[in-house]
Amino acid sequence: MQSNRLPSILIVDDTPLNLDLIAGILDKEYQIFIATNGQRAIDICNEKTPDLILLDIVMPEMDGYQVCQQLKSNPNTKEIPIIFITASDHEEDEIKGFNLGAVDYITKPVKPAILLQRVRTHIDLVLAKTTLLNEREMIEDIIYKMRSDLHYVETNIRRLDCSVEKTSGDILLSAFGPKNHQYILLGDFTGHGLPAAIGGPIAAYIFYRMIEMEYPFKDIINELNNVLYRMLPSYVFMAFTGIIIEPDRQSLQLWNAGLPASVMINEKGEIQTFKSSLPPLGVLDDINIDDGYVIDLSEKDRLFIFSDGLLEASNANDEMFGEDNLYPLLQGIVIDDNSLESILDAVKNHQSSKELEDDVTLIEIRS
Repeated sequence: MQSNRLPSILIVDDTPLNLDLIAGILDKEYQIFIATNGQRAIDICNEKTPDLILLDIVMPEMDGYQVCQQLKSNPNTKEIPIIFITASDHEEDEIKGFNLGAVDYITKPVKPAILLQRVRTHIDLVLAKTTLLNEREMIEDIIYKMRSDLHYVETNIRRLDCSVEKTSGDILLSAFGPKNHQYILLGDFTGHGLPAAIGGPIAAYIFYRMIEMEYPFKDIINELNNVLYRMLPSYVFMAFTGIIIEPDRQSLQLWNAGLPASVMINEKGEIQTFKSSLPPLGVLDDINIDDGYVIDLSEKDRLFIFSDGLLEASNANDEMFGEDNLYPLLQGIVIDDNSLESILDAVKNHQSSKELEDDVTLIEIRS
């Protein structure tokens, strides 16, 4: 909604007397649109997107309930609040209206003071929601720019990611240290959206700064844990997989803290997994960091690390995508040179019409 215009209201009623009465009450404060039938109301909503709809229930051809159903099933109009106006005072009619998505219900004959107050209340809610959405978008843009770091290098990395929201709770950091070791960290903050994304810039700054200063990876993990524990609320923490690849690219060291098992696949399709051995960062004030896994690499080996959103993507029957579906696809990437995008296609096919509920990130690392 733009701040330089009056909020708009669509009045839908097939009786001219009712239209004149309601419009006369509201037209001093609001921009008024008029529809005398259900189809015209739907057309106006698609063209102009009013801020509020006052919808009569009893109309020929398409009644108010049917209009409401169509508007609520359309992604472009489903958020427009609807107030039913009707001569019926039956409780079951009121319940039906609320079940269809209406925000209020006014009975005829319309009392001007009551109508005006109800409309003002819901318009104020629309304005407040719009303000919050605008502020959220601004914060998302700030966080998105903060997460875009020029230190990141994609050498020997292919990535696949799909976010539930603009500001993903998954982060991927990669840099070469002064002695030509490659450091990689895939982090997965709890949840998604702003609470999850806000820790990303913090982690990125610590990671890249300490690599530049040649700190051992254990010290970097410790510092990340300390800072996240102190700065974030207890319900926001970060699972991660961290990797150091030796300069000769023939071996690496891997730590897994709360993410699904990392998967190594050789040219024959043989699978080796590396499960989590550390708690996520930010949960405990102090963690005991082991030496992780030391892994030999050959030229055709592929290492895959991924966030749990990939395995936990579920269909309408709450069946998760899982390792049984994922691992053969990873073998196909190594043996048949299939694309990473084929995995996302498989996840979407598994989910059918259901949408992702968590961010998905998959990383392929080559020697």
